[in-house]
Amino acid sequence: MIQTRKMLAKLAVDTMIGLVFSFFFIIMLPEISAGGRWIAAAVMFFMAGTSASLVVRELWQRLEHRAFKVRDSRLMIQFIDRLRFSYTIDDLMESISTVLEHDADSSVLYVNAENNYVIYNSPTRIATDPDTLEVLSRNFPENWPEGFYLIDEKLGLVSDFQNARGFFLVYGKLHFYVLCRYMKVFERSVFDTMFYEFVNFQKRTKTITQLTAISELSKEWDMVAETQMSFLPQNMPEIPHLDIAAYFRPLVNVSGD
Repeated sequence: MIQTRKMLAKLAVDTMIGLVFSFFFIIMLPEISAGGRWIAAAVMFFMAGTSASLVVRELWQRLEHRAFKVRDSRLMIQFIDRLRFSYTIDDLMESISTVLEHDADSSVLYVNAENNYVIYNSPTRIATDPDTLEVLSRNFPENWPEGFYLIDEKLGLVSDFQNARGFFLVYGKLHFYVLCRYMKVFERSVFDTMFYEFVNFQKRTKTITQLTAISELSKEWDMVAETQMSFLPQNMPEIPHLDIAAYFRPLVNVSGD
């Protein structure tokens, strides 16, 4: 699509420059000699070609910015927004499937680098290939510093967006790889924000997991307390001329021996 737009833009510019060149050449034709006409034609041809190249280059840059940078940066921002309101791994997987895989045409590999456990991988050739995980694990071991990084087509570390074919985020032992066809179209600030939200997501899920564990433990303690209470007599024995009372209060949910 973008190549077609580039071809149409170049054709339009060449046509416009050609018309301008022809117009001035026709106007100047009666007023100059034959030799002067050829010199003027050569100069105007050079100027027309140079102008056309500059105009076409500017149009191509604008087309690329409109077609890629604006669109795809928007997709990454959309993923960040989804990530910001994700609370479970299922929420994250849904965001990956909807935005990164479907809309951005990317492959994702989400790994716990401590044991190379694949938490999620896209159903694509590169993401499901065992060699991909092996190379990534070798290049970026579990003690890799936290942050945002770029990777090239050979799954090695690269520093510039021009040669990058993907990126990955590292938080603790978790490595989040995203492989795509191009990176130069994205804004750097987008990925700084993405890493920030990725860290917040990990903290949220950890907190929720801990609270869930506490809740489950609390339920178990309540069950134990109910069981222990069931061991106690429900009614006091009736003995003539003797008043009997009892009071039971465990230190926590349940008491000891």
